[in-house]
Amino acid sequence: METFWMMLKVNVKLILRNKQSFFLILFIPVLCTLILNLTTRDEEKDPAHEFKMGVYILNESGSELSNRLIETLENDPSMIIERTDSRISHEESVESFFIKKANRSMKSSFIYIPKDFENKVINGDAQDLILFYDTEADERAKLLEVHLNTFLVKYLMFGRVAQGNKEVFYDLINKDKESKIQYTNVIIDKEGDVISHNQAAYSFSMKMFVAALTVVMIFGNNIIIGLFFKEKHNQVLRRIQLTRASILNYTSAKIILAVISLSIQTVLIMLSIQLMVNADLGIGISTIGILIFGLGLVMIAVSTCSAVFIDSISTANYLGVGLIAITNMLAGLYFPLETAPAWMQNAAMFLPQRWFVFTASEVVLGNKHAFYQYGIVVGAMMIFFLAIALFGFKMNKSYS
Repeated sequence: METFWMMLKVNVKLILRNKQSFFLILFIPVLCTLILNLTTRDEEKDPAHEFKMGVYILNESGSELSNRLIETLENDPSMIIERTDSRISHEESVESFFIKKANRSMKSSFIYIPKDFENKVINGDAQDLILFYDTEADERAKLLEVHLNTFLVKYLMFGRVAQGNKEVFYDLINKDKESKIQYTNVIIDKEGDVISHNQAAYSFSMKMFVAALTVVMIFGNNIIIGLFFKEKHNQVLRRIQLTRASILNYTSAKIILAVISLSIQTVLIMLSIQLMVNADLGIGISTIGILIFGLGLVMIAVSTCSAVFIDSISTANYLGVGLIAITNMLAGLYFPLETAPAWMQNAAMFLPQRWFVFTASEVVLGNKHAFYQYGIVVGAMMIFFLAIALFGFKMNKSYS
């Protein structure tokens, strides 16, 4: 036991001499928290913004009727409406104007309301009331076209009844209870637990946070692996075998050093979230700390496994980049996993990042048993990778 503490003390001193270790252990966790804070604030503004259809309206009419039509479209929660009430220059056609807008924005549908729109409708003239342009980038444009035709037919019907009388026309519209679409908000309830808007908005932010943590943990462990490679090349392992010290003490000292580093990172992240993140994440600081520590333990086991089969720190860094890119992608951190193929969804069940996000979501919904499941998964993954590392350690002749 005395040998173990001596080895651990020596490894700690070696880590403290490395400036990179200070940067990874102390400053990177704070940067991860800043990423979480910034993306959370952005998501809270409108988490469904990217799923709405963009519509641009050029309103040259500027009439009460055209404004009513635009307000009706603006009340549709599935669309983002951008409107311009000015007129285009005589040298430029409506089509060329919309083509420029389409090339410079994410809008997929364009509506032109001419200046004589109101007069035509009130007089029952159905010719060229509005012009509708579609880039065919969004299938929902067909629904929008049907939506517009429904209102125009109703307006024309009122116009023909009014026979050009503006007061009678608007009186008919005001008395028509169905002239304005009414939306009903339905809340999906899961066993009495409902996710609030802010809690639902944190999902993407949490995924980016986990992706950043993966980078920190893998390269943080590579610093400790670097010590292992230096000692391996200097025949330290063979010297240990010639003394009373055991390989078990040597390996344990390295793993305990990684766990201490992980503990420091976890505490710093928890403090940073408490002080710097002003958002309703839906889960407590202690819960986040447990999830981070579990993810870190799996990453320590993965790094221990990889160190047995490679021979240099540069190879470990290359492998780390590959692991980060592949596992974060397969875990669905960069896109909704529900839209991925079935094989990718199945593969994600073997990745700790996915279990981190899944457990956090379940805790938000009030499922307290998710922690036990997370603990079992973390334990199983650690046993699996450490068993492979032990097998490789015994089979590798360079350690004997």
